[in-house]
Amino acid sequence: MSGCRRCVRKVEKMEDRPSAKEILASPALFGRFVLGFDLYKWQNDILTDCEFILANPDSRPNAVSLLANNGSGKTSVVVATLVLWAMCAYKGALVVITSGAFRQVSEQLFPNLNRFSSKFKGWKFNDVDITAPNGSKAIGFSASDEGKAVGFHARDHSSAPLIYIVDEAKTVTDEIFTAVDRCQPTLLLYVSSAGGKLGAFYRSQTTNRSQFYAHKVSVADCPHIPQQTIDDIIKKYGMDHPFTRSTLYSEFMGDDEDAVISSAILDKCYSTNLVRSKDNERHAFCDFAAGGDENVLALRTGNKVEIVDAWTDKDTMRACGRFILNFQKLKLRSTEITGDDGGVGHAIIDRLAELGWDINRQNNGAKASNDKIWANKGSEVWDYGRKLIEDCKIILPDDEVLKEQLLNRKWERSSDGKLRLESKDVLKRRGGHSPDRADAVLGAMMPSPQKASKPIEYICENDFGDEATEHLDEFAELGIQV
Repeated sequence: MSGCRRCVRKVEKMEDRPSAKEILASPALFGRFVLGFDLYKWQNDILTDCEFILANPDSRPNAVSLLANNGSGKTSVVVATLVLWAMCAYKGALVVITSGAFRQVSEQLFPNLNRFSSKFKGWKFNDVDITAPNGSKAIGFSASDEGKAVGFHARDHSSAPLIYIVDEAKTVTDEIFTAVDRCQPTLLLYVSSAGGKLGAFYRSQTTNRSQFYAHKVSVADCPHIPQQTIDDIIKKYGMDHPFTRSTLYSEFMGDDEDAVISSAILDKCYSTNLVRSKDNERHAFCDFAAGGDENVLALRTGNKVEIVDAWTDKDTMRACGRFILNFQKLKLRSTEITGDDGGVGHAIIDRLAELGWDINRQNNGAKASNDKIWANKGSEVWDYGRKLIEDCKIILPDDEVLKEQLLNRKWERSSDGKLRLESKDVLKRRGGHSPDRADAVLGAMMPSPQKASKPIEYICENDFGDEATEHLDEFAELGIQV
């Protein structure tokens, strides 16, 4: 999104200097006439977006995402202008600035603020904090501990706002972004150059773009960058090298080193017009979750997989009921369903069995079918799915979240030579989400287990068998109306 959709102030060349009131009302005018910046249009647009959000604190989205090439001035111009303007314009404003590395805060960001200290009499400029006489403050810290990111709140969103800036956001983990969201900032600003295709910043420019005023800036938008610098990078790395595409053109890089499924393999699979097979074998897979992760039900019919349902629910028993309703709708049999038997999944599968759904169990931490190749069952499932995708033998759901999850799981270095998936904790520390959709889709891609189990009667909307009647009270306990 950009500022052009709203009636906002535009900075034009003016023969007369604007009044102090006009300058304080506009971060773009403030940057030009107080800090001395000759702003580019994209810098003006981003500052205008921030101005609009602060002037309309109940509007949504209330967040801005800036993806910009190295050397563009995203920190030295845009962030510096926003911070100092907000501290002047709003009495009691709190500006919190963080980054993945403390060095970015202490050696890059705050020095770019402190160089203007001579313009602000009575202000206290320290290494990582600034205080203004009107009670406004700017505080910087490293986002290495989510506990440090919480506890900040706006005194009043209209008159004393909380502005939260995440600089070099590609280096910040999802846990920190979640902690930032808990503070409910009046204005949230992500600023970063391009990194890998994962994490909250990547999603702010892709799958979650509708929740942000998103801007992308490349070297073409920055005439101040010498052509010789551009030519040297292209000559050294080549036009198509990931470093060149990221540094100059703000393109997110495919992180294929040690990746289970590379972007080239996945792109080829999606671009292949695979014909639906005549085989109608069905295999559904349930990935169970607790907290903020997703419960996912995927179904493979022959060579096509679909994500039937994906949702978050902290109440595991209520989630259990939703799975049952999906089973009924799809007219699945227990023998056609497999569930993740690890962690919270074990209890849910036990409960499903009590309700008549004795589904197959798969524990990803258990022994693989060939323990000389795979370190555990989860590694086997991902490698089996990788082979189907590489050979273009599967029709995958067109789902951006799934694509991100498939691309960002890596193999761990194993001394025994076995293939071992990196742990989900390591994945999350790299900025990735729990791969719930990928686990469900890859689980459904496995051959359907031939588990001997007495099929249950289907429960149709207006026709209840004896087995269904026996469980009506239990459905009611789960909040399900049948």
